[in-house]
Amino acid sequence: MLLGNRISTLSGRTFAVLAMVAGVACLQAQTNTGTISGVISDASGAFIQDAQVTALNTETNASAKATSGESGSYTISSLAPGVYKVTAEKTGFKISVTEDVRLAFSTVATVDIALSVGNAAETVEVSASAAEINSAVVEVATSIEAKVVKDLPLAVSGGRRQIDSFVFLVPGVQGDGFSSRINGGVDFNSEVLFDGIPMASFETNGFQTNINPPYEAVDEFKVLTSVFSAQYGRGQGVKNYHMGQGTNLYHGNAFDFVRNTVFDARGFFSPTASINKQNEYGFTVGGPLSIPKLYNGKNRTFFNVAVDWYKFRGAGLNTRYTVPTAEFRNGDFSQLRDSSGALIPIYDPLTRLPFPGNVIPPSRFSATSQKVLPLIPTPTGPGLVNNIGPGIPSIPNNNTSWSYNLAHNITAAQRINFTNWKTSNPNQCLLGSNISGPLSGLSNCPSATTAYLANYSWSVRPNVIVSAGTLWFRILNNQEVGGPPNNSVDFPGLPKGPKIAFPRMLFNGPVAPSVQLGTGFEGDFNFQPGDSTVANVLWVKSKHSFNIGFEYRQSRNTTSICEGCPARFEFSNRSTSLPGSPNFANYGHPFASFLLGIADTATASTGLANRIFRNSSVSGYIQDDYKLSRKLTLNLGLRYDVFVPDTEDTNRIAFFDPTIANPEAGGRLGALSKPGKCQFCSGKSTIADIHWKNFAPRFGFAYALNNKTVVRGGYGIVFGLGGANDLGQTRIKTNFLNGSSGNYAAISQDAGVTPGYGSWDRAFPLPTVEPFRPGIGNDQSVNYAGRWQGAAPYIQNWTIGVERELPGSVVVSASYVGNKGLRLPSNLENLNQVDPKYLSLGTTLQQDITSPEAIAAGIGLP
Repeated sequence: MLLGNRISTLSGRTFAVLAMVAGVACLQAQTNTGTISGVISDASGAFIQDAQVTALNTETNASAKATSGESGSYTISSLAPGVYKVTAEKTGFKISVTEDVRLAFSTVATVDIALSVGNAAETVEVSASAAEINSAVVEVATSIEAKVVKDLPLAVSGGRRQIDSFVFLVPGVQGDGFSSRINGGVDFNSEVLFDGIPMASFETNGFQTNINPPYEAVDEFKVLTSVFSAQYGRGQGVKNYHMGQGTNLYHGNAFDFVRNTVFDARGFFSPTASINKQNEYGFTVGGPLSIPKLYNGKNRTFFNVAVDWYKFRGAGLNTRYTVPTAEFRNGDFSQLRDSSGALIPIYDPLTRLPFPGNVIPPSRFSATSQKVLPLIPTPTGPGLVNNIGPGIPSIPNNNTSWSYNLAHNITAAQRINFTNWKTSNPNQCLLGSNISGPLSGLSNCPSATTAYLANYSWSVRPNVIVSAGTLWFRILNNQEVGGPPNNSVDFPGLPKGPKIAFPRMLFNGPVAPSVQLGTGFEGDFNFQPGDSTVANVLWVKSKHSFNIGFEYRQSRNTTSICEGCPARFEFSNRSTSLPGSPNFANYGHPFASFLLGIADTATASTGLANRIFRNSSVSGYIQDDYKLSRKLTLNLGLRYDVFVPDTEDTNRIAFFDPTIANPEAGGRLGALSKPGKCQFCSGKSTIADIHWKNFAPRFGFAYALNNKTVVRGGYGIVFGLGGANDLGQTRIKTNFLNGSSGNYAAISQDAGVTPGYGSWDRAFPLPTVEPFRPGIGNDQSVNYAGRWQGAAPYIQNWTIGVERELPGSVVVSASYVGNKGLRLPSNLENLNQVDPKYLSLGTTLQQDITSPEAIAAGIGLP
């Protein structure tokens, strides 16, 4: 099922108290920037209109200006994070200069200025407060500043450092690096933004490990957990990361994080410390971009580069396997005994008599088994079981990541910012047993990520700022041919070649070898690009700050998988046991069955050719931060989301439609259908209908009781991914495949008395893909996609809280946060559920449908 009945759950309430020096976010046109705002007044507290305010970035010399309005308020937005000097001047008043205003990204710094009457040639200098109480917004958020990011320790543990590890410092965030949940929310339901641009995830929304830039490339980030601006959507929480940028001063560092067995203590019961060798090293460098004698980028063009290498050599792999002894390889099972020492007889499946001496003569060996036998590694230790160690001592992990950022001031009013990063993991993995030789499961599983991020902002007028940004990325996550390819052995009816895997060979029985020979896996190609574009207009008008924006996202996945290719065989002890004997399950041996070439089970598939899945969304929003009075600010917003349900370009997905007739079931309603236009298609390009009612209002207030205390509260609705709009949750990639692949399965129907497949010396019947038809899923499990399942789940959240500045520049926040999820993925809709009106029939429902009791009750075929 894609999505079950629409259910409502109270997903979490969080009461959090946080003490830290941090700014509180405010609305700005693009969330990789910050805002400086405040009120200009005179010594008596009267508002001053038409005062000129200038914010100068002391690190890049970039400046921006604004003019105070009739209420004395001013706002300077779209400022790059950094340290600012704020100057206010007005004829008849002394110039006021506020130094060291630290502006984090996606935050507002409040700088209220009191001008003194006097000569404009005179200057009054003040220093900004280390802690600010902001009364502009209601959202519950936590900023992790650059100093915190760089100074707090982060363990090097099994992979390179990930910037999202710090999100668990935020109150209300639980989970792990794979799935963080915010305020009791559901898995994979958080937004991830880089420099204010959302990451268009194809699946597992909020999972970052495969996309993260180098750790040193990010200098700070912010997590919003409740009642945030209408600019944000599609997630119960928001994680926004800012890419580090260069300044007028050259800066950099070199680092090496080492974790080594030499530094580790052994366990209490262990004689030695476990092998654990991890090393993460690299460097950063940034500053003005200058080319000697050609270009001087001071005050205009800046760069920042981060490079990271990670190497892991972990504890030795210690899994032991069981492979046949030299005697077994020769057919001699005379020493095969149970735990009591009694001989375990090997029966001839042709005569059902024990082989004389419990020895299978070589003349009875299967021709195919004789070809495979030399490829099986020989024991490296004594005994019949656990007699061989791993083929390789450990699997190394290597990771390289790099990024560069370019920021350029086109003019004093226009700025462009570009970031490119890439990660590469040319690693190996085990898709079978860790043995040596051509039947090993050691495979290549490389992955790589490339991302391009760009932002542009233009201050058309001091009160009108236009900005736009885009993020494009792609993830390659492949598993190549499982184990070494089969270039040597002719398995009857099966292909061989440089891209063909060995069939998988398993052994089942009470004393079965634990080893798996071959993989029967010919690769999983997974290419996931995604792109998103955001455009904003910020318009400050009197007491209003309007943010009007548009957002478009598209995520795709091109995938092909060949699991069960070319074939998979299982050998059971029962094929060489004695049917009818009370010891049928314990006699015989699976390797004896292998020597005879009798497979109890054989399966195969054609694999799935390239399928190209995609989904998209279009959103618009408007937010008004209305400063109703000097103490009270209202945050009013509305977001509108349109989610386009999943499509598949090659028309290789199928789903159950209960409204169409099934010609292979007597015309009864209920058959398979496909999106698109074809003989048996639904005529619609998507698997569900587009839902057009995703209106998400946001409301909040912030009231300043005094200059040290603010009370906040608010309510909002956020629409998220789910149902037919989320490929990750619905698993359309792997579940809706009826008729898209050919499958073959030969399984014993009498618990091994008769082998399901038999001799593998005969040509294997490779499966083929049948032409699609409505009845192709009859007598199979099929998946249902209702047209209504394009309706997205949504979260209602609300909060009330207070923020207070304490002595020592400490800010304490306490907030009550509530969430309520509706239409969440549930899998509760069961089309096979019995209609309650039939429950009165009692045990009759357990009878065969053709039984007299069922016929008497009027129950017919479905």
